[in-house]
Amino acid sequence: MEEILLVEDSRTFGSLLRRTVEREVGRTVTWVKSRAECEAALAENPHGFAAALLDLNLPDAHEGEVVDVVLAYNVPAVVFTGEMAPGLREAMWEKGIVDYVFKQGLHTLDYVVRLLRRILRNKGLRAVAALADDAERARLTRLLTAHGYQAIPCADARTALETARADASVRLVLTDSILPDATGAELTRSVRETRGLRDVAVIGMAAEHDGEASAALLKSGANDFITRPFMTEEFYCRISQNVDMLNLLDDFADLANRDVLTGLGNRTHLFDAGNRLFTTLRREDRGLAAALIGVDRLKEVNDTHGHDAGDTVLRHVAVLLRQHFRGSDILARLAGDEFCVLDAEMTPEQALDAFDAFRADVAAGPAQYGGLQITVSVSIGLQCAEMASFDALIRSATALLDKAEETGGDQVLLNTDPIGLHLSA
Repeated sequence: MEEILLVEDSRTFGSLLRRTVEREVGRTVTWVKSRAECEAALAENPHGFAAALLDLNLPDAHEGEVVDVVLAYNVPAVVFTGEMAPGLREAMWEKGIVDYVFKQGLHTLDYVVRLLRRILRNKGLRAVAALADDAERARLTRLLTAHGYQAIPCADARTALETARADASVRLVLTDSILPDATGAELTRSVRETRGLRDVAVIGMAAEHDGEASAALLKSGANDFITRPFMTEEFYCRISQNVDMLNLLDDFADLANRDVLTGLGNRTHLFDAGNRLFTTLRREDRGLAAALIGVDRLKEVNDTHGHDAGDTVLRHVAVLLRQHFRGSDILARLAGDEFCVLDAEMTPEQALDAFDAFRADVAAGPAQYGGLQITVSVSIGLQCAEMASFDALIRSATALLDKAEETGGDQVLLNTDPIGLHLSA
């Protein structure tokens, strides 16, 4: 995992910053105290740093020369300073730094943590810059790239729209109020036909005197607008606030659809994703396998060893599910001792083999709870037949699971055919 490079000669501030970043950001910090040590660290590990935190005034680099050293390795750079003179400020922006931070108290640490999290999260996100003016488009592309976005410059609305529609990793669209083939408001409306407010942030750009264009952009579905000319700080503040809001909504959606104990999807996720998948496959005349998995005798574990032991068993089963099934499968914990797996690729025979292998693996390896080894087994109801609805598919798999449990457990039932009737010891 890429580390954070810290170049700071103050022992007190450097030590505090390193501890804070490692604790709050979860990345190892390599701390050096001079330009020479920075050059050595980068030469030794040229691709090992996700970002760099740089003091502008070092014993062997009094005028911010360390910034050029770091940027030569394409490492995003955040600079620290006690004050930022106007000429120095513009020079730093021209170099392509991510941001500058004043050493003004503990709130500085909070700002740095948020900034680093944003840099790390932006990697892999794409941003469309749709502007008619070549110089302005190049400037925005440069600013976006400095913050870790994969910037996609577009000179017209058609190209911007095609990109935003085709690529789900596009989370930000910047549009001029007037483009050669459409207005910014028209482009925004077209983007919103397929990409909602939770999918992509659209920010319009208009001249200072053009209030009507700004209003039209907002009424057409833009999240925000920036008035030209703008300061770099304002630009970054606007895009960061809007993308941070998208990320926050993603986090809320993830929490609402994830089982806290196991990290798998929950019942809500299963039925939302399952119904969508079932509908899609039915249009394509393809089948869907549903497996309902129950942990045998979990109540006995809870009664004998306590609910913490039972939770350990459930997490153990969840880990094995992830190991046995693909990321494209839908994995969920329904409630209590029940899990579900949906697979759209396997034939009934392949599904039977795969789930029996999973069953055997569960039975072969006990769950570790403290110094205790808890024997675990599962019963599985596997329904691969075509059903009228997703709910009917789940009900049928549940009935098979009930029968598997009633007839001894530790087995897979496909429709009414048992396999793996080997009870765990």
